[in-house]
Amino acid sequence: MAPVRSTEKLSKASKNSSGLKLEVKFSLSFHAQGTALLVSPQLLRSRSLGQIDLARIRKDKDGWLLEIAEVKSSEVGEEQFLRFQKSRLMNAQKFLAGLFGHRSKLIRLVG
Repeated sequence: MAPVRSTEKLSKASKNSSGLKLEVKFSLSFHAQGTALLVSPQLLRSRSLGQIDLARIRKDKDGWLLEIAEVKSSEVGEEQFLRFQKSRLMNAQKFLAGLFGHRSKLIRLVG
């Protein structure tokens, strides 16, 4: 499955070449395990929810599950996630889960 392309601006973390390559690498395997969701950064930002790196929906034994992934290139990025981004991403996760009416899960992918 090819990665989903967007005409939106890349996130700050994705602007550098290695960050973009890592996000594309994770995108291939992440989206191969479900149906890719393209979520508008404008929609999330208009609700002070920032943007998300990857999103998919898949079916498991309990029904549909919406999964949102945050890609980090290092443990330093992981610490920043815990400190600054977790609350915002969890709010974005809750918002999207409410729109779709399904359970949701936040996943951290560290390269």
